[in-house]
This record gives sequence, structure tokens and C-alpha cells, in this order.
Amino acid sequence: MQKLTSRQLQAQKTKRKIYNAAVDLFNRHGFDNTTIEDISRKAGVSVGAFYHYYPSKSDIYHELFQKIDDFCETTVEPKLTKEDFYENIILYFRHYAAYNSARGTDAVKQLFNTLNVLFLDKNRYMFKLLREIIRKGEEKNQLTKEMTPDEIQEFLMVVARGVVYDWLVHDGDYDLETKMVKYISEMRYIFVVR
Repeated sequence: MQKLTSRQLQAQKTKRKIYNAAVDLFNRHGFDNTTIEDISRKAGVSVGAFYHYYPSKSDIYHELFQKIDDFCETTVEPKLTKEDFYENIILYFRHYAAYNSARGTDAVKQLFNTLNVLFLDKNRYMFKLLREIIRKGEEKNQLTKEMTPDEIQEFLMVVARGVVYDWLVHDGDYDLETKMVKYISEMRYIFVVR
């Protein structure tokens, strides 16, 4: 691996400062109430520097979701080693809950809004990984034929987002992982061959 120059290291540091400043402001004031000028001021950079690293503040929002996808790839996927399809589903959603819980309610509330179409982007890694778990379950004849794999995936994601939303409405006053596992476990009777 090639060693980074001091200029490249400084560029990484500046980009990280802008990203962290934006996330903090999004969490405290909301995405719509945060301007590029606010982010630049908090990061201690010029507006021009902001645009050098991010074409828009939406790109920072997209980067937040990329981090979730990276987490699914590097942390979740290696742990999905169970033979039973549903054990892997439980692990997947336990990690999904843990990721959201670790971010805290203020941060997650900024992501859970009706304008956020990234929840629907089926090309994101987290959705591809869930499809792969379902595909393997289907391959092993562990799934009912009453629903298609796409219907199962959509159903599970709607339930999971609903649990996270409920946790947010209750301002995080219960353990998200425990509640997520409870609800996803109940889905077993809908999808799994008995």
C-alpha cells in the first residue's frame, strides 16, 4: 500500500472535519435547517472548500448511508454463517438494530423522514445482503412458497423500520436490539417452512 503524502493526509482530515461538522449539525438542527455555510463555519473551512469535497450537503447524507452499507459488508456479512436461514435473518436485524442504537435517537431521527428515498434503493449493499440470505434460505427449501423472496425482503424491512421508528417515537426508552429480535422472530411463522 502506497504511503499518503502530507497533502493527501491533510485533505482526508479536512473532509472528515466537514463530514463530522455536518453530521453534528444535522443531528442538532435537522438536515433542512442546516446550511452549507453553517457546516463550513463549524468545520473551520471556506464554503469553497466544502464544495471541493462535497458537491452538496445531500452527498454527506449519502455518505451516512454508505457507512451503514460498509458496516453490513465488513461486520455483519462475516457473521452470517448459520445453516438455518432464520438464524441469519435474526443476526442481520440484530446488527441493524445495534447499529441504529449506537448512533442514538437524535442521529437516527434525521435519517427517518419521508423524504429519504435511500431507504428504497434496492441496490444498496444492505439490501443485497438481505436478498442473499433469503436466496440461500430458498435454495435450502427453508422458505414458504406463499411469498416471493422480494415480498419477504420488503415485509422484513418494513417491520424493521417500523420497530426503529417506534423506538424513536419513544425516544429510545427501551432496548432496540431486544425489541427488534422479538418482532423479527415473530415473522418466522410467516416465511419459514413448517
